[in-house]
Amino acid sequence: MQKAMAWSTYILGLSILTATASSSAQVPPDVSIRSAVSGGSGCTSRAPLVALSADRERLIFANGVLEASAGPDDPPAAGRKFCQITIDLDFPPGYSYAVSGAWPLRGIVDLDDDIVAEVEVERYFTGELPSQPFEFTFRGPLASHSFAAIEPQGAMSSFSPCGRASLLNIKTSVRVSKLGNPTGSGNIRVSPPWGIQALRLHWKRCD
Repeated sequence: MQKAMAWSTYILGLSILTATASSSAQVPPDVSIRSAVSGGSGCTSRAPLVALSADRERLIFANGVLEASAGPDDPPAAGRKFCQITIDLDFPPGYSYAVSGAWPLRGIVDLDDDIVAEVEVERYFTGELPSQPFEFTFRGPLASHSFAAIEPQGAMSSFSPCGRASLLNIKTSVRVSKLGNPTGSGNIRVSPPWGIQALRLHWKRCD
């Protein structure tokens, strides 16, 4: 209940902050979220919470914590986790959109000497070839090291196909490798502020 109230309060505050008219003439007049589902070895059990900002230029979603570990007592599967969120946006015909990261991806790594941890983010539309993922790599020794992984400037997904609906897929993966130190251990935990992530929506009119 407390988490639900916190989410509602956050979205209300975001709506107030973005209630002014959009700065982009390309934004469609009406946008809504039909559905949002998640799946993967690292997803939380609850359905993802997804919302649009009032100006329809931000997509805000909560997908909980994503964590991978490799150590003496960890099974091999614990060293690689992923969660994919699939979002179906409803908007008028004649528009197309792409997405890019609006906030850094934040987390913490604990790595012994020569243990490597990686974060990978991939976004693509169903029916399209997956785009080149964004990858962030960390090498130990690192002790409770906080990070904010920022995507390359100007990087964004391809635009959604014109003339037909298409689902947006957002896949985040974390990995820990012990190849450089088989007796060591490591952990990576991706946990955006307040459990919230945001994507920037880039709209355009179809030709």
